[in-house]
Amino acid sequence: MNLNHPDVQFHEEHGLAPFQGPRHGPYAEAIKDAYKFAFDAPCSFTREGGSIGAVKTMEDLLGCQAFFLGLSLPSHGYHALNENYDWEQASGGMAAFAHYFDTVSGIK
Repeated sequence: MNLNHPDVQFHEEHGLAPFQGPRHGPYAEAIKDAYKFAFDAPCSFTREGGSIGAVKTMEDLLGCQAFFLGLSLPSHGYHALNENYDWEQASGGMAAFAHYFDTVSGIK
């Protein structure tokens, strides 16, 4: 029981299913196209972020697929003391997201 919010209930879970993003289909193709548009390079689907258990839970509860448009590079030092993110990636990411949303808005 939460003393600050007595109407909130917590249910402890001891594990979450791993997330594996889809690599095929029209939304995955839109991601590939967005990366090519923004970075003039092919998209590479990698197996990072699989420990983000909340994503798989959201997919199951909402009944839909989740897609990640990852923009960080290994050289950015994920979660390290010197983690960084450069403007080239940020500006390319904005272009990729805009292109992606424009493309998927036309998917029926």
